Amino acid sequence: MRAALLTAGNIGHVQALSFILSALDYPEYQEEALNALQKYGRQAFPPIEKMLTNPYVPLERRRKLVLFLSRLNSGEGKQILLRNIDIPEQKLRK
Repeated sequence: MRAALLTAGNIGHVQALSFILSALDYPEYQEEALNALQKYGRQAFPPIEKMLTNPYVPLERRRKLVLFLSRLNSGEGKQILLRNIDIPEQKLRK
């Protein structure tokens, strides 16, 4: 799975984003998934923002996405966080 995440990040195909995002649910693959997301750049922001606001997406995955956006040197990533500052789950805002 690590090789698949690396390849998905290098190829940058939009259809592989759901695979990469779901890999965040597995601690042993989180680092590779985050690296792949970083390679996608702005292309990954719309699905990330949708996941942040979806209460059916696992809380831990959404937490990882918040941390990912906060660590980017991207104004757009910070804007996503600001737009979603009122997310009801208190645990996401800590």
